[in-house]
Order: sequence, then structure tokens, then C-alpha cells
Amino acid sequence: VYIQLVNGPNRCAGRVEVIYFANWRREVCSEHWDIRDAQVVCEELYCGDALAALTDGSFGKGNSGPLMTKVDCSGSERFLMSCPYEYRPATCGNYNDAAVICSDSGLRPTGMPGLDQTQLLFSRPPLK
Repeated sequence: VYIQLVNGPNRCAGRVEVIYFANWRREVCSEHWDIRDAQVVCEELYCGDALAALTDGSFGKGNSGPLMTKVDCSGSERFLMSCPYEYRPATCGNYNDAAVICSDSGLRPTGMPGLDQTQLLFSRPPLK
């Protein structure tokens, strides 16, 4: 199991996809998606810190349906799949896939659709 970011300008920004068995791809629902969840994704992908946790299909819509919803990372997990979540939500459509912008993407997340300004992270205390 691994994750990747798709439909972004590079590997450090885009819609979050979870990949099983090398070719089975599923999205992550943006319900309860926040900057702590995005931080885990960015660190897992070696993309620096999370600058934004985006919702509502900001990097396009997936077509396989979400695998995870209500992801609840503390921000210190090493892998997204280590965070608590609900499996295969029936109520989450592809119109609200989770996405992230990481610091190594070269993007600055101002004025993007689906961006909640309260979900920006510009500095983070060091992990203990």
C-alpha cells in the first residue's frame, strides 16, 4: 500500500490516491480532512511540510471512489494508513476528494478553489 498525489504540477501537490496491489487506486474523501492529515501525506512522500489541505476536488475528481473518509491524523504519524479513518464511505462522492499542497511543490496556495484559509500552515513546531 502506498500513496501518491495526482493531477498536480508535480509529485508534491495534487489529489491524494491510495494504491493497493500496484494498480488498484482509490481516493481519500475530504470529510474532516485538515492540515494534520496533509502534513502526514507530505512527510510520507518526502515533500516537506504541508502548506494546504484542500477539499472539494481542487485537483480534479477521481473516478474510482474513495477508500478512506474521516481521516484523523495527529500529524506525527509516518504513514497516512496509520491514521484512524473510516473505510470505504458510501456517502462521499468524487466531488470532494482530498488534496494537498506541500512546501516542495513550489506552489503557494492562495486563491485556489476549495481552499479553506483556516487550513493553511506556515510554520510548525518541531516534532518531539
